[in-house]
Amino acid sequence: YRAIAPQITLRRTMSEQYGVDLLSKSDAQIAEAVICSEVAKVTGDYPSKPGASVPRRFKYVPPAFVAFSTPPLQEMLAAVREMAFAVAENGSPKCAALDDYKIAIGTTTYRMGVGGLHSCEKSVAHVADEDHIIVDRDVASYYPAIILNCELYPKHIGSEFLTVYRSIVQRRLEAKRAKNTVVAESLKITINGSFGKFGSIYSRLYSPDLLIQTTVTGQLSLLMLIESLESHDISVVSANTDGIVIRCPRSKVAEMNDLIKLWEFFTGFETEETRYRALYAKDVNNYIAVKDDGIKTKGLYAEGSLKKHPFTEVCTDAVIAYLTARTPLEKTIADCTDVSKFVSIRGVKGGGQYAGEPLGKVVRWYYSTTSSACITYATNGNKVPKTDGARPLMTLPSKLPEDVDFAWYANEARAILKALGTK
Repeated sequence: YRAIAPQITLRRTMSEQYGVDLLSKSDAQIAEAVICSEVAKVTGDYPSKPGASVPRRFKYVPPAFVAFSTPPLQEMLAAVREMAFAVAENGSPKCAALDDYKIAIGTTTYRMGVGGLHSCEKSVAHVADEDHIIVDRDVASYYPAIILNCELYPKHIGSEFLTVYRSIVQRRLEAKRAKNTVVAESLKITINGSFGKFGSIYSRLYSPDLLIQTTVTGQLSLLMLIESLESHDISVVSANTDGIVIRCPRSKVAEMNDLIKLWEFFTGFETEETRYRALYAKDVNNYIAVKDDGIKTKGLYAEGSLKKHPFTEVCTDAVIAYLTARTPLEKTIADCTDVSKFVSIRGVKGGGQYAGEPLGKVVRWYYSTTSSACITYATNGNKVPKTDGARPLMTLPSKLPEDVDFAWYANEARAILKALGTK
């Protein structure tokens, strides 16, 4: 409850503001309810579901600013123009040709797809040094910016959608400038949450062709920026949906900034910069980035939350301490007295068991020097993954058990370092 208290408060505030009960709605559902009510104020009619008017097959139409200078990327754009998108039974747009499309620019390979652009690196480490900087450039509010800049809207709602959407974006910017956090956050939910409803067959905002126009334009626009930088010997080492990571020679920083400004001018997008001291990546979705003022983690290395089960977080803490301060892995692990950092949690379909004792559908354990067994599925006796040497800890104690296998945690931390591309 404490974790989601701010979201509950925000929903109460928005319910009063818009006269709609939003307490039980997700972010995307809030966005749909708010936008539809605002459209109704403009048109006098509450938007209905699109029904049969939704195209079942369509092609992507690139905006005028999308252009490439090298033959491989020109061929890629021509191929994307000819790809046929089809709406599956569940309402999602599909295109096998796009999902399989890869292109190499410089030393990095990129994979396109309906969901977004991703680079294909595995176990790589990039460290800023005397000759190079590591820069993350994210596009601010990327999908909303594409929708507004390209004037995209669900055809069954009409251009009034853009009138409402643009006013919400402008009101959020005004709220941010006025430091009105509650209003700014509520409008952010509306702006970002609406995109997910473009692909939901149950939504009044459902528009699969609009979804594709947005995601593919985002990918091609990033590839334009990547091509521009690489053609000037400025390496892009990673890309993910709405941003890129650049390894730039210090002698070319001014040139890099000029190229990005030129790209922003032609596309109408804006980027935000974050400097990294180092980037350690298992892959594009799982990494640890060291900033001047802290750490950014994603995927496997992000902190546990209501949306992510924790898994031996002390190992990630040890890795971060080693990468930032060269603290020995064993020291960080031995010095930790927080039992919650040593546990792993996993949902077990049908329930788990240990030594014949039932544990329930969600199991929590630590690694023990005195356990030679594993946790198994109650339904078939098979081993629950990663539970060799585990001992259940269904009731969380106030201090560490005496049989914690510190060596296991140190070995796991070393495996993480290897996966992150460290030597």
